[in-house]
Amino acid sequence: MTYVNYFQDMEQRYKTENPYHNSTHAADVLSSFLFFINQSVLLELFSEYDMLAVIIAALGHDVGHPGLTNRFLIVNKDDLANTYNDYSVLEMMHCSSTFYLMKGQDANILGYIDAEHYTSVRKLIVEMILATDMSKHWDLLAQFKAKALKPPQQFETVDQRIDILKMSIKAADVGHAAKSIDLHQK
Repeated sequence: MTYVNYFQDMEQRYKTENPYHNSTHAADVLSSFLFFINQSVLLELFSEYDMLAVIIAALGHDVGHPGLTNRFLIVNKDDLANTYNDYSVLEMMHCSSTFYLMKGQDANILGYIDAEHYTSVRKLIVEMILATDMSKHWDLLAQFKAKALKPPQQFETVDQRIDILKMSIKAADVGHAAKSIDLHQK
C-alpha cells in the first residue's frame, strides 16, 4: 500500500487546472521514458534502483507546477523564487515536493532501501528532475555531446548512466511534439 499511497498523494499534488503540466503529462513522460529504455540496450545498463528512480523522477518532475515559468517567478519576486534563490526554481520545488511526499510512514516508498542505495537513488532523482529545466537545455546538451563523442561509450560509470538518464527524461518531457497529432492530443 505504500506505493499506492505515495503515487496517489503525488497525483493529487498536480494541479488539475494546469492544462499542460498535470498528472496526464507526468504519465506520458513516464510512458515515453520507459519506451526509450525498453526499445534500446539501456535496459541492460540499469539496476532495479535506477529504474525505481526513473519512475519516481518521471512522475514527480512537474508535481505542483503552478503553470508559470521560472523567469516569471524570478522577475515577480515570487516566494518560490526566493526559496530556491532564483536557481531552477520550479525544478527545485518539484524535487522537494517529490521527497516531501515520502515523509509519511505510509508513503515512504524509499524507506526499505539501505542508506547507500537511498543516497544513489535520491541523487539520480534530483539530477533527472533538475535536467528538465529548459533554461539549462543547451548547456546540458552540449555537455552530453562532448562526453558521448569520446570513446569509450560503454556507459559503465555512474556518471555516464546519469547523463543518459538526464537526456532520456529531457527527450520524454519535450518529445510529445514528435508524436502523432492524435496521440499528442490525448
